[in-house]
Amino acid sequence: MKKILLTLGGSAALFVFLFGMNTINKATIINKTNTTSQNSPANKTLKGFALIELFTSEGCSSCPPADELVNKLSKEKKDNVYILAYHVDYWNRLGWKDKFSKAAYSKRQQDYSELLNLNGPYTPQIVVNGKEEFVGSDKTSLYAAINKTTAENNDNSIYIYINATVKNNEISVSYKASKVDNASINFALVELANSSQVKSGENEGRFLQHTNIVTDLKSLPASGNENEISFSKPADKSFIASNYKLVAFLQKKSGEIIAVGESMIK
Repeated sequence: MKKILLTLGGSAALFVFLFGMNTINKATIINKTNTTSQNSPANKTLKGFALIELFTSEGCSSCPPADELVNKLSKEKKDNVYILAYHVDYWNRLGWKDKFSKAAYSKRQQDYSELLNLNGPYTPQIVVNGKEEFVGSDKTSLYAAINKTTAENNDNSIYIYINATVKNNEISVSYKASKVDNASINFALVELANSSQVKSGENEGRFLQHTNIVTDLKSLPASGNENEISFSKPADKSFIASNYKLVAFLQKKSGEIIAVGESMIK
């Protein structure tokens, strides 16, 4: 586990990033389990979910074991388990620039640090459902959190409807979601797999494989309106829609994630 001191703003910036307004091959109603009818929310209680948010960096020597752990988890295809890997940028100064990193992901991690009353951000870190955090390579804590949250029964009246398609140079996402006060709908564009041959820094000489890499993240208020949001198509000339998916989740101001779903892009 590696820690670093960041000064990325206080509570006002926290609300703006997590919950403020910025800028799937089959359409489904997506609630806490992504299994209900495509025409209306289900009227029964469904089991819980686990949204795993990993904060990692190719410039951190402690991170590869965490990357390997979530890679393994993704292959197990556990029901109602969703993985998002954010590559932070604050290790880039140590001799290797992580090509997947963004300052916005460092900011998101800092926001969690404040919400969860931590001393500061560190890598690798995992946050589950916006409520529980631990070292990202801690397999025991990860699987315990998954077993606990997916076994819980949840009222599925909160839902997200999404449909994503590639149109010219954009990924267009139509959506409809429950109205939730003091909450946001977050949309993460996710690359299923990619890799790097690290040539310098703490991981010099290592070939690193990654899964569920967040390439873009947008947030809108959970207003209950039916609307659309778009993402620029990744600039990679070899872009293939089937190697990407969209993960959408509702998040309260407190940080708690109350609904999540995913769907491939077509």
